Amino acid sequence: MTDTNPTIKQINDIVAVAIKYHDEVKEDHTLGETFCKAGGGLGLIERALRLFPAQQPTAAAEAPPFTDTAQSQPSADILLRDCHNDAMLSKNLFQQVSQISPTTRLQSYKDFLTANGSHNVVENLILNLMQNICCLAKYYGVDEGLLKELRDAMIELKAMKSSDPNRQNKAVHSFLNSASGTQFNATTLGTQNNSTGSVINFAGSNFHAAFIFGKL
Repeated sequence: MTDTNPTIKQINDIVAVAIKYHDEVKEDHTLGETFCKAGGGLGLIERALRLFPAQQPTAAAEAPPFTDTAQSQPSADILLRDCHNDAMLSKNLFQQVSQISPTTRLQSYKDFLTANGSHNVVENLILNLMQNICCLAKYYGVDEGLLKELRDAMIELKAMKSSDPNRQNKAVHSFLNSASGTQFNATTLGTQNNSTGSVINFAGSNFHAAFIFGKL
């Protein structure tokens, strides 16, 4: 491994700074539950990184056996660089959001996603860090059983809705009238869908093949 590759210590130092910035916004519920939950994962990442020895894997080190046959194990160099990049993005995100007025933090998060890509939502950055740290553990000889807390947090975070404010603000319109009488439905797009009669109506829906309904 060359000197140009980041070390575990360097990554952990960046995570420590990100934690300090996150502490300033962790009680700000306007950023959403997922945003706050993801930021809380930084502490788990920091504790996990402390389990790693200071000595770096050698460049000639072979990838350890990987249990998932559908994937190939990335090299330690790649994993370290990915961890460094995601740690830097996380630090920059929390720094940007924490250093402005609480009333404009959500807009600041939107601006960050516009500048860095909508795929870099905070939960993705944290999940990527967690996943890559688990993969790096194989190279450093860290007992995977010690990373159970990290893996449990990954499962919980994956189940949460997106923190992207732009996705949350998109309206979803779904109308179903299974009772008698008339129902008038209008969306902000200017289209009005009317449900009339006493049968089941699916307003605004198009069926392009035979569709059979069971009794409700």
